[in-house]
Amino acid sequence: MIAKVITLQVSAFIDKRVEPSSDKFSTLLQQINNLKYKEFMPSIRNTQNLNIDTGLFSLVPNLGFVSADKYGQILFNDNRLDVIMTYNDLEAVSDKIDIDAEASSLSKLLQLLLQSCDLKANRFAYNADILSNPINKNIANTQFGKNLVEMLSFYKEKELFDCVSRANVHSEIEINNNKEIINVITELNEAFNRENDEKRIHCHLDINTIPENTEFRFSFSDYEYFLNGIKKIVSEIIPNFEELSNE
Repeated sequence: MIAKVITLQVSAFIDKRVEPSSDKFSTLLQQINNLKYKEFMPSIRNTQNLNIDTGLFSLVPNLGFVSADKYGQILFNDNRLDVIMTYNDLEAVSDKIDIDAEASSLSKLLQLLLQSCDLKANRFAYNADILSNPINKNIANTQFGKNLVEMLSFYKEKELFDCVSRANVHSEIEINNNKEIINVITELNEAFNRENDEKRIHCHLDINTIPENTEFRFSFSDYEYFLNGIKKIVSEIIPNFEELSNE
């Protein structure tokens, strides 16, 4: 069992900006809430844009939505659309999350928005942040720590105060019968809660189509192919990650 899911995020790199307007807010809000995943409300998020000619910054309003419980966010930027769910404050729930079912729900939201706003995408991404079970020992004695210190004998039999690992490989999946190359990135590090002196291993998983292909070739329904294509990868990485907290 996964100890704790912190966040899930599904994203598309889009071909045009969606301007915020009362009509757009009203239409999208009704469609989003008709999915009955969570109740969302409109939210304007301002970002700063730099005018290179004048050297001045200007505030640019971006379309967005936030769930009534504040754990869900939908963020439109100039060239990106993100659907994010946070679970770290849902103590009783986050230990029992079905990560595949949650990703599927977020995917449906993303696809709805892409279709409703008539958007194409040239990249898709999936991000997850997960914590291991609590570690009641020196992290050097966990499988994660042992794997790292074995490479450098100086660190053996010493207490590790920081432990970080990052790996990226390319893999291949099919999206709507077309082969796509994806990055599969895992970043591992020790997470420490100072309130209760609890240690865990934090895993950030980032799977995305490589940026070299800039053609806006993906329609809204292609995210489902992307998600189905990476499920096997996610199902292999997460159990392996959980084992890293063991001795």
